[in-house]
Amino acid sequence: MVTMTQYIDYSAAAYRATALLAGTLAFVGLVLTTLGVYGVIAYRTARRAREFGVRIALGGARGQVLLLVLKEAMQSGVLGIALGIPIALTITKWLSALLFGVGPWDPRVFLVAPAVVIAAVCFAAVLPAWRAMRVDPASSLRSV
Repeated sequence: MVTMTQYIDYSAAAYRATALLAGTLAFVGLVLTTLGVYGVIAYRTARRAREFGVRIALGGARGQVLLLVLKEAMQSGVLGIALGIPIALTITKWLSALLFGVGPWDPRVFLVAPAVVIAAVCFAAVLPAWRAMRVDPASSLRSV
């Protein structure tokens, strides 16, 4: 004999395991995406260190350099979102059988997911933007 709660827990165990696995993989994917975006932005800003140094030497504010790097990172993030949302809308039609408690075109999901992507891009771009802002103008002018 088992209680109804135990019976429900037992019958829903496979769904819970699938949801836990999907959530874990989504989190790992988000972390890997953030690291990849960080790598690309760090590489791009390192290649442009001289440019940033010259900008600062010619009177540009360090905050402008910071905003420039962040703006370029955000452009990449917005492009990814603009390409990803139509693909996601198309794919949800086929994955709707796997969804529970969420519709295939739930507006909350399509508002939260881009917000998470933008937050990840911001998080990934902060360190490279800070490094670009801290470039020494004198060493940049010597290397030109």
